[in-house]
Amino acid sequence: MLDRFGLRVSILLGAAGNCIGAWIRIFSTTPDAFWITMIGQTIVGASQMFTLGAPPRLAAVWFGADEVSTACAAGVFGNQLGIALGFVLPPMLVHNGTMEEIADDLTNLFLGSAVLNTVIFTLIICFFSAKPKVPPSWAQITALEQSLDSNFLGTMGKLLTNGNFMLLFLTYGMNTGVFYAVSTLLAEMVDKLYPGQGEAIGRIGLSMVVAGMFGSVIGGICLDKLKKFKLVTFTVYFFSFLGMVFFTFTLDSGIHMVYVGAIALGFFMTGYLPIGFEFAAELTFPSAEGTMSGLLNASAQIFGIALTWAGGLLLHDFGIYISNAVMIAILGLGTILTALIKEELRRQKSSTCRRPFADIRDATHQLHRRPGANSSGGCFITADNWANASYHQKQSCRQVSASGQLAEIRNAFDSQQALMLVESDNAATQFFYIGLSRNCETCGWTWPGNQQLDYQNWAPGQPVTGQDCSVLSVEDATWSSIDCGALYPALCLVPQQ
Repeated sequence: MLDRFGLRVSILLGAAGNCIGAWIRIFSTTPDAFWITMIGQTIVGASQMFTLGAPPRLAAVWFGADEVSTACAAGVFGNQLGIALGFVLPPMLVHNGTMEEIADDLTNLFLGSAVLNTVIFTLIICFFSAKPKVPPSWAQITALEQSLDSNFLGTMGKLLTNGNFMLLFLTYGMNTGVFYAVSTLLAEMVDKLYPGQGEAIGRIGLSMVVAGMFGSVIGGICLDKLKKFKLVTFTVYFFSFLGMVFFTFTLDSGIHMVYVGAIALGFFMTGYLPIGFEFAAELTFPSAEGTMSGLLNASAQIFGIALTWAGGLLLHDFGIYISNAVMIAILGLGTILTALIKEELRRQKSSTCRRPFADIRDATHQLHRRPGANSSGGCFITADNWANASYHQKQSCRQVSASGQLAEIRNAFDSQQALMLVESDNAATQFFYIGLSRNCETCGWTWPGNQQLDYQNWAPGQPVTGQDCSVLSVEDATWSSIDCGALYPALCLVPQQ
């Protein structure tokens, strides 16, 4: 659904289901209306399939290469915030008392939930767009073009035959499944070791979730800053393993140590969620993020159900430590399998523009140090101080790269990338030469190699008769015609390597 119909439709369906289910639950506050509760909750639960896989897709569609992991982590953060509120608000709003008093409290709780979901649904209808007008990265352009010809079965086939992704599929399920199992069995463990500490169980669960919120955001920031996807994934996985060891062997050392162990588990194991999503997106690019994240969520649910069931049996028959020892062993195996995943950063390679040439530092020429991506797969780069030359003298940009040429601006993405580059260049000029020119007064404007003009961004009143070369404005990326003998620095296009 997410891949076929896009973000807006998927998010709208999820929000609509939450809204409908929330209003249905208002009528279920009496003891004989439990079946109504089940109907409302089933609708809400089913709606999650439209939104659970949204964070990596939302991040990829709306954010650039240096922000995408943090954005995905923020999406997971929001999910964890909702869970945290689920721990806090019901005990605050629903109190022990008579049937009528409890029913009134439940009505207020459900009404608040219904109103909030209605407001969110309305805001999504009014303000949420499926995608930005200009894709934030060349990687996203590639993904969009690939999706036009893709189909669900084809995408599934590519994912299931991708060995690195299948290793991540298993390790993601192991890690998340252990977390689900421990979270579910936590109350029983605490009750066995610390009878009468029922109120502490809720606070411990809340501590796990809050720690996980911070872990998610910190993990996303680390990915964006370091770009070391395997290193970050392995490190967090290894510390999840150590956290489970610490939790198990300090469980009987006092209730305060249960808090410490639970916080460690929450921080690393929940923090792993966006990291796993983002690493998978790198390994499977340009396959659709919705299908990829759906498979990871399926793995998490399968392992979660299996490990919760097995952990419960072991807990009842053999005790807490045997049950937790199995969880430790599974995380240990997952750590080893994570180490076997090869780091293949396909999305980063598609988004990152690297300089395939050496700096030239002399009195007349200095290269810009941060090239920008171009939709042809090349790199924009400026030659700031190389101004004492006409258009024809610098047309090849050979001083920048052996395969260089003056820049082509073929679409809105190229225009955006070029503008960001020349704005940050701080050159003492208002214009940069680009490769658009014409050979005669009546000839059409073409790019290098006589490539036709299929995207235009002329400034008002441009082009001017008698001027056969062109420049790009550093203020708004519009084009102006200019005499070919004018002296301006160049915006060049060079290939990636």
